[in-house]
Amino acid sequence: MSNTYSTPFPPLSHIEELIGVGNPSGFGLLGTPEAQIHVIPSERRLEARILEDSSEPDVSRFRFIDSRSLVDDGRSWNSLSIVWTHTAFEAYLFLCDIIDRVQAKGESLATAVEVVLQGMGSILRKQSSLTREQEIGLFGELLVLDHLMNNLNPVDAIKAWQGPQSEEHDFVLGDYDLEVKTTTSDERIHWITNARQLAPAENRPLKLASLQLTPKGGSGSCKLGILVEHLVESMGDATPSFLRILESSGYAREDADLYPTEWALRDVAACFAVDDGFPKITGDELARLPLGGDRIKALRYQINITGLTSDPDCDLTHLEIPAIRHG
Repeated sequence: MSNTYSTPFPPLSHIEELIGVGNPSGFGLLGTPEAQIHVIPSERRLEARILEDSSEPDVSRFRFIDSRSLVDDGRSWNSLSIVWTHTAFEAYLFLCDIIDRVQAKGESLATAVEVVLQGMGSILRKQSSLTREQEIGLFGELLVLDHLMNNLNPVDAIKAWQGPQSEEHDFVLGDYDLEVKTTTSDERIHWITNARQLAPAENRPLKLASLQLTPKGGSGSCKLGILVEHLVESMGDATPSFLRILESSGYAREDADLYPTEWALRDVAACFAVDDGFPKITGDELARLPLGGDRIKALRYQINITGLTSDPDCDLTHLEIPAIRHG
């Protein structure tokens, strides 16, 4: 513990200084009940502690917030911690607001958390939403999943889909693996994020699906949330597995309104064999460099596959936006 402060709270600059030091630290706040704020830079986490509070905040629906009871130096505390994704600014204001309600209004930690969450709901939802690039990538994978269900039952289709957070390729099908790349570019220009993404698994051919999207309202388009609900209705017994993969991707069904764009296909989908003639950088290519592949620790590059000959064994020309309500 460092200093003890009276409210109003110490400035954000003090929190930034503690984060910059890099070691776990904390400070007390005068008031009743006694409160502390702890800074854990290595975990990008701020924690508020309230002395002798036995309430149980319900934060189970928030992935970045956690609550627990603990004993420190022989005293019982109720704590609430929040992990920040970009800066600690919003997390610090969030905890300060909660402590202020506990000390100034006499609310329990659980009550204060619920009130503040209701007031900051839109901020927290935005903090946990997909980026535009992630939204586009997920939309493309869901289109391919919907297309595969023309020939696979939902259980087999979900088994094939490895999901956006998997280290494997996006789909593991009977005869080959499939990596899905989606762009909003006029050309088939795609980002490759590491040396493994276009490396075939042992004895498994690899193909790349190229989808081009464009924002467009009306017939032949739909929003991400509408596409998700269309698939949920089609999944049957595979619905729980589908929703688990969606959750791991960072998409929450209750946040569908955060993705208002209606997407349409700019051109027909295409599929390409990732073979010796395909533009790629993998571990094999890096290993042939004079300095050795282990010297390259991170890799992100773009490929332009416009005009390449598509693979007839992986026909995606009939892939389309489902004919569903796009409101």
